[in-house]
Amino acid sequence: MGKIRIFPIVSGGTGFYIKALCQGLFRSDPVDAGIRNRLKLEAEQKGPGPLFLRLKEVDPETAGILHPHDTYRILRALEVYETLGIPISRVRQSHGFADEPYEVLKIGLDMDRDLLYDRIDLRVDAMLEDGLEAEVRGLLEKGYSRAMKSMQTIGYRHMAEYIEGDISREEMIRTLKRDSRRYAKRQLTWFRKDGAVNWVKAGNLDGILNLVKASNFSR
Repeated sequence: MGKIRIFPIVSGGTGFYIKALCQGLFRSDPVDAGIRNRLKLEAEQKGPGPLFLRLKEVDPETAGILHPHDTYRILRALEVYETLGIPISRVRQSHGFADEPYEVLKIGLDMDRDLLYDRIDLRVDAMLEDGLEAEVRGLLEKGYSRAMKSMQTIGYRHMAEYIEGDISREEMIRTLKRDSRRYAKRQLTWFRKDGAVNWVKAGNLDGILNLVKASNFSR
């Protein structure tokens, strides 16, 4: 019996996740524990806003792909900068993500921007109808803090702000849809810079099949 060839299919995921999956993660020197603790304390006392503004000054490239409320990644970027004296974006560039242990076929689905944004708005409406509020209320009642990384993600953060009275329901829905669209735009910007992505119009199944047939996977 010949060897069995396995072709995993990965759908979705952030741009950085896909790059790390295909090419590995960079390794950096250990960060200074004192710097990490000081930054974490500052985030707890003042929130991520001032830290994000500092990151924009020292590493605008990294700040440009992060959400202003992504406390975990903002802290990581700043602690690397303060420990090594260079931006984390430059550390990643030195790595180059040059390792290519796998043969990969990347396919990106291209869609009209207005249609994409309409679908994002509809998805938010569906999330609300499917019980997002009840889910977040349950997490808060169980003691999960809004400061947790998992609670800072789009949807959870907005709903928690509404539940705890920081914003109105109308504002929660508006900002949730807005931030979801902005996130999609940042992801498109990331993937557009990846020359290995083969762009196909969404729904063009023949185009996708042709790409697969032309690749080494079909041989």
